[in-house]
Amino acid sequence: MSSSLAEGVGRPLLLAILLFLATIGSTFIEDEITSFRLRNETVPLHYSLDITTRIHEDQFDFNGTVDIKVFVKNSTNKIVLHSKDLVIVYLSLVDIENKVRLDNVVFKLLDYYSMLVVYSASNDVIADDDEYLLKEGKTYLLSIQFTGQLNNVNNNRTFGIYAASYKDSTNKTVYVAATQFEATSAREAFPCYDEPAIKANYVIKLTHGSNYSAISNMPANGDPKPSSVYDGMTTTVFMETPLISSYLVAFVISDYDHITKESNGIQQSVYYPPGSLDKGEKSLENALKVLTTMEELFQVKYALTKLDHIMLSKTFGSAMENWGLITYNRENFLHNEGHDGQKDLKDTITQTHEIAHMWFGDLVTPKWWTYSWLNEGFATYYSYLTAEIVYPDWNIPEYFTSTVSEVANNWPISRPMTFFVEKENQIKLVFDMVSYQRAASVIKMFHHALDKPVFDRGITNYLEKYKFSSADERDLFQSLQEEVNKSEDNIFQGESTIDTMFSTWTQQEGIPIISIVRNYHTGEITIQQKFKNSNELWYIPLNFATKSQPDFIRTKADYIMPAVRQVTIKLSDLNITLEKDDWLLVNKQRTGLYHTTYDYDNWLKIAKALNENATSIHSMNRALLFRTIDSVIEKDDYNITAFLELFNYLRNEKNYFVWDSAVDAILRFRSDLFGSQCYEKFKVFIKDVISDILVESLDKNVNSLTTSDVNGLARVLELSCRVDVPECVEYAEKESKLFIYENKTFVNYILTDIILCQGMRKIKVDDFKEILNYLRTLDGNSEQRYDIIYSFVCIESGDIMKVFLESLIGNSSVMRTDEIDEYPYYIFTQNYFARSPILEFLKENYSFLIATNKKFIRGLERISGYVSETDGHKEKFLELIKLINSYQGKNSSIHYNFTKALSKVGHQTKSRESFIKKYDLKINDWLEENSHENSVVFASSLRRSGRSSASSLAPGSIFLYLFKFFMKKRFLK
Repeated sequence: MSSSLAEGVGRPLLLAILLFLATIGSTFIEDEITSFRLRNETVPLHYSLDITTRIHEDQFDFNGTVDIKVFVKNSTNKIVLHSKDLVIVYLSLVDIENKVRLDNVVFKLLDYYSMLVVYSASNDVIADDDEYLLKEGKTYLLSIQFTGQLNNVNNNRTFGIYAASYKDSTNKTVYVAATQFEATSAREAFPCYDEPAIKANYVIKLTHGSNYSAISNMPANGDPKPSSVYDGMTTTVFMETPLISSYLVAFVISDYDHITKESNGIQQSVYYPPGSLDKGEKSLENALKVLTTMEELFQVKYALTKLDHIMLSKTFGSAMENWGLITYNRENFLHNEGHDGQKDLKDTITQTHEIAHMWFGDLVTPKWWTYSWLNEGFATYYSYLTAEIVYPDWNIPEYFTSTVSEVANNWPISRPMTFFVEKENQIKLVFDMVSYQRAASVIKMFHHALDKPVFDRGITNYLEKYKFSSADERDLFQSLQEEVNKSEDNIFQGESTIDTMFSTWTQQEGIPIISIVRNYHTGEITIQQKFKNSNELWYIPLNFATKSQPDFIRTKADYIMPAVRQVTIKLSDLNITLEKDDWLLVNKQRTGLYHTTYDYDNWLKIAKALNENATSIHSMNRALLFRTIDSVIEKDDYNITAFLELFNYLRNEKNYFVWDSAVDAILRFRSDLFGSQCYEKFKVFIKDVISDILVESLDKNVNSLTTSDVNGLARVLELSCRVDVPECVEYAEKESKLFIYENKTFVNYILTDIILCQGMRKIKVDDFKEILNYLRTLDGNSEQRYDIIYSFVCIESGDIMKVFLESLIGNSSVMRTDEIDEYPYYIFTQNYFARSPILEFLKENYSFLIATNKKFIRGLERISGYVSETDGHKEKFLELIKLINSYQGKNSSIHYNFTKALSKVGHQTKSRESFIKKYDLKINDWLEENSHENSVVFASSLRRSGRSSASSLAPGSIFLYLFKFFMKKRFLK
């Protein structure tokens, strides 16, 4: 509105006119905003952010002002930015060039979109460019005063600005204020353009209690000064940031102490609660090494002058990669003492992951959350790669395989890596196994396939080209392609080869299964690719090893399988020797993300080679063979004799990482053989196979072992108990009683489950009843109670399972109603021996369960797939359905439809039944032909080693040590 109009009318009338026009404009604005993405007419250049909190006085509100320099790209009548759960107290807009405050400006909060729209109160139709409120090419200053409430006080949200706490030496709760803005929560702290690609410079000013201090992304610009507004308060002003995304802005206000070291001109500090015995020295030393290593690895300097690390009582996730200020959950922080190697390794990887984000995400940011994998995939991959460089003796590649590759291969993929999202709740969902593990595995595959030095130069190119800016996947592909084209003899050379090939992995959701079939007369190999029943096809980088040319070190791609269903090639054309009697392996050191299977003769050649020399094939590939067996069994394509020969070679296998994979395949075989004539013979065979590695394990000096080796040792123990090695079973029973009655703590969550599970398998009735009585005395939410109840899934005695099920009925039930809704049905799906007693229990108590169990019908649908047609279970299940139908016919309030449950009967057991029918005799014959004289009495082999029973295990043995080796929080609840 012009000044002449203001002079010609009275103030009350002017106010009424403005309110009327604002109302009309508000409706217009709501109709016009239809997307959760910001409009692109304006962009921020600079933020001056001023936040005041009184967290030191246990007050949980805050107030602030933000001055945003806004550049207008296209003339417009409005500014659209984000604001959520904030109260806007005052807003003004100034034309910076003319130093004129625009006085016809109003605003509207659109809660549904979490947006703040600043616009002209005039609703006039715009005739030409001069009449727009905001003119193209000009800069305006948008000033906003606001207030808000800290999160995590009256809610459980650790987003925006939130309250964390710790207990001081007097056990008093002390509060601190921290931030978590990723992915869409900067808008909960201050009005801003809250999208990753929209970067600006920030000057941050924090006013806080004088007994507290403040840290932020940048170093303080001078010493804190007394507040000119608030008594007893101090203001800390920080240096201006480089161009940074809003989700990476961060600060913490606390009374923490800190330690500091400097390396290569970069100051790093660890902040900890006052009085803490753990001051973070170990974390600081790791951070110093990692940052230096990454600068050398990426050939790009860390962009800031300092990097802080702070442990907090509560964060969203394990840690947050705020540029220059990484926040950690206290449980995931790398502590000095008191934790085992498993947790130390995990926490080291966590910190290294966050530091990798200083380049991937902070320096170069994805254009939108569609490309979240550009952040998380690279940070995940390089966290392991950097740890491998810094700690070469830790066998990090094996740990990557266990914690990343395995997850990527087995996670039920539900989306491609590049996946469009828009709404806030959708954005949160892309921070999943796809963005982390799958993306890291794909990146690893191309790192090796392109040739590591070439890929490394491509990444340097990418970081340099897009630093302080944003990128998408095509920008990455082009950066890699430019370096590939400079290299010699690279099969990825071309105009857009990387784009074409890499995008088949980022824009499709599956993982291909590669089938290799050899023609032993012509020397040709036929390669097929498929993924379930999908039409998806990939460009797949393949490398080969043969008996004549077993070069497992060179992992560069030998051949790119095109995106076709099948291709036939000769390895001689690739300068690879493959003789008729050679074995052939694809995917050296498991650098590729795909499943591989072979023709029967090649499986036999591999098994023969390993039986002759267990180390003739790389340990990574030996382990992968057993993962392949498991996936091959899944798709009903069996090479039984070859697989049994592979199991047989394990008697000479000394590598625990290989055993970790082998145990899964053996247990899968054992499960499929339930009810067969050769089931007991197979157990005896495995007892013999595992005897040497178990005996060796008892005297192993575990202090010298890597985490992956110790994990393998744990699996050896599990398998020994599963096949009823007497010493293992006796030990498990004894240790489980110590856990239950004497509160013996096994910080290894894996071994806690193993020991309790094996202790329950052969438990006596009286002992079990005593455990039930003990359970009734425990707190309903205690972890010990959950551990004990979880172990009931392993009960093999029908009589004891019946005792457990009967304990669920009545006022003295050992389980809560919500647990009864789930647990018996879960046991049914996991434990073959429990199925008959559970069906009998359901028949006898269906009326009680109908009255008390809200998920009864869902439970029946859940177990129906595991109802076998060959062992009498189907008849019992149909009798149960008949009884319930009769019962509900007499009760008009009950309306169950069993169509779905009946349609699923036996679906999950058909593969086992088919397996037994097809292979029982063949396996039985092989086991009889290949039995060993000493395989019947396993205990004698232990006695030959001077160990007559489990009770004679010496202190410091693997069994005793393992319980103290792991530290992993369980989320069984």
